[in-house]
Amino acid sequence: MQGRAETMIQLTREVAQAVAAMRYEAIPPQAISAACNGITDCAAVTILGRTSEVVRVLRSVLGLRPGRGEARICFSSDGAPAPQAALVNGTAAHALDYDDIGLNRVQPTHPSAVLASAVLAEAEALGCSGRDVLTAYITGYEVWGEIGSRPPLSGPLRRPPPQQGCTTSMLSEQLAPSPSPPRRPAAWSPTSAP
Repeated sequence: MQGRAETMIQLTREVAQAVAAMRYEAIPPQAISAACNGITDCAAVTILGRTSEVVRVLRSVLGLRPGRGEARICFSSDGAPAPQAALVNGTAAHALDYDDIGLNRVQPTHPSAVLASAVLAEAEALGCSGRDVLTAYITGYEVWGEIGSRPPLSGPLRRPPPQQGCTTSMLSEQLAPSPSPPRRPAAWSPTSAP
């Protein structure tokens, strides 16, 4: 069991280093464009799902009442503390299971319902910029992809933490036009360091 704990500590350390190294200026334009699409898609399905029964029940269970909080709920005038707004928004985004259908060839899961909902709620609460939102979303996407591609407790990262000259983001690499199916870059890094 000690080996598993050490593996998880090392994985956490390497992911934290990659997250801390992320800079907007180093994100490729293709990744920015894909992130904008993912966030926009998530906003649309959040609005579409905001009247669903699961959202109504969740709002009731959380005791959310109409009014203003630090982060908006489902792009309405109602608000809540950021963690609760993120939970409700993510639930609404995934309620009809339409989120991220445009990213299926890149990411068969649905990261935007989780990522965009959390990032947008925290960004609103903290007063972050659009660049901050895009950087956080892409960072989350990169971590999601890295963790999701690994077998459970498989040891240290297969790809090194970010350094000068590492490859571009996983998102832009996978979206780049190519005659063959998308593939993962040889070295993992949310971005190339500037």
